[in-house]
Amino acid sequence: MKRMWLYLLAIPLLAGCIGDEFDTDRISDEMDFSSGIALPLAKAQLTMGDILSEDTDFVKYFKDEQGNERIMLFQDADSLAYVGLDDFFKLSSQSIDIPIPYAVFNMQSEISQSASIPLSLPNATVSTIDLNYTLSVNGSNLLEPMRLLISFPTASGTQDVEIEVRNGNAVTNVIENQRINLVNNEVPVELSIRPLTSGTTFTDQLGNITIEMSEFAISYVKGSMAESRIDIDNGMHNLEMDIFETFPDGVEFDNPRFKILTNNSTPFSGLIDTKIKGKLAENEYMDLITPLISMPACPTSQSVKSDTLTIDKNNSNLKDFLYDVPETFEYSGELVLNPGGTLTEEVELDQKSRIYMGYVIEIPIEVVINSSFDVDTIDLDDNDFLQDLSRAKLQINSQNGFPFEATAFIEFYEGDEMTETIQIKAINAAGINDEGIVSSITEGKEEIGLTNEQLEKLRTADKLFVRMTLQTTNYADKQVVVLLKENELAIQISLKGVINY
Repeated sequence: MKRMWLYLLAIPLLAGCIGDEFDTDRISDEMDFSSGIALPLAKAQLTMGDILSEDTDFVKYFKDEQGNERIMLFQDADSLAYVGLDDFFKLSSQSIDIPIPYAVFNMQSEISQSASIPLSLPNATVSTIDLNYTLSVNGSNLLEPMRLLISFPTASGTQDVEIEVRNGNAVTNVIENQRINLVNNEVPVELSIRPLTSGTTFTDQLGNITIEMSEFAISYVKGSMAESRIDIDNGMHNLEMDIFETFPDGVEFDNPRFKILTNNSTPFSGLIDTKIKGKLAENEYMDLITPLISMPACPTSQSVKSDTLTIDKNNSNLKDFLYDVPETFEYSGELVLNPGGTLTEEVELDQKSRIYMGYVIEIPIEVVINSSFDVDTIDLDDNDFLQDLSRAKLQINSQNGFPFEATAFIEFYEGDEMTETIQIKAINAAGINDEGIVSSITEGKEEIGLTNEQLEKLRTADKLFVRMTLQTTNYADKQVVVLLKENELAIQISLKGVINY
């Protein structure tokens, strides 16, 4: 449907109904072949609602204050990306080494020792945390395998872990749903170590046991956090605006809007620095320059705080960004959480404490267009009918309620050489008011008679090449026009001629 109106305007079937190329669905019953022809090439009546239908996912109708039903290109993704606890707290751990003085076992059966496993929590101080993680234990320089019992005196929900430790053979245990009270961001542990067998006399040699926590998944945190920076990286997305890809010279939308949506379930405010990049062609991109987005904190009385920032022509280069409509765009950026560390007290966060980010694209069809484009190539090789044509004219009758005018150029080609160009004012622009809304329908009747020289060139042509220019009403004044659902165009295109028998 999106190209239907362009083909009608561009008169692509100058010879498309000749010979074997007749479109019988478009030919009327009133045809006189006794001395000539009168062939309707096309007859159509359509509205902007037929072209830009709300039945598709990316078009929406809306009424203005005067009751006019306007048209908007629309695309949204309300949960394009989210960040949560594992993004707020980039948790990692340092391994700890426990020396094993074997001579001690000549006097006692086991060694008991207190230790702490340091957790790296940049920009945060945590008093309590719920974790899933992997506990890894390895040995080196061990004279004999050891039995290691690890207890977590400040944790709940997990039994002691007992491990047989050997040289160079890491043993892992997956610990789930462990709530730990941290001390200075460290996990206290109690260790009990003894040889796996008894009765052996040892020398003064030192062995070593290494303990490490890794592969963290956080489900609850109680603590405080200073300013934290989090990367938002969501990849490439299609921009479903291909209705305007037909215009190689671009489309100037008057009031496009790119809205950034946020849903914040944390007590932290934030700043979002979006990095949006549109792909225009291979290795050709344009950046959408946007302001910093201020994200409000979620009040304690609410479960989520929703907010919208509108990026438009007043605070960005969005009009330029959409002039050559990108086929795709890349969405990424950086979230500054708790900027300036303004929230200093302890807070509690769980798996519901997330920040979702999305977007809505709203492009009202309020445009300025001046574009030329190729429409069709018509092959004439099999049209012997043209050899008997002595006179011919093209007739175009129209009633135009669309706020644009169209001119078609039909080029005759013999081989690679262009031998003739016929210019046709296909449709006159409808009248518009100061708001760019159609105020009057324009009737048009155009007749283009082919000269004897043009007829001769048509007979020897191998193909016709059709180009078209489209301009919105009052383009010279750069007036913005508004397309309405009810805008209507009626057009009839006929080819009349005389045949010599």
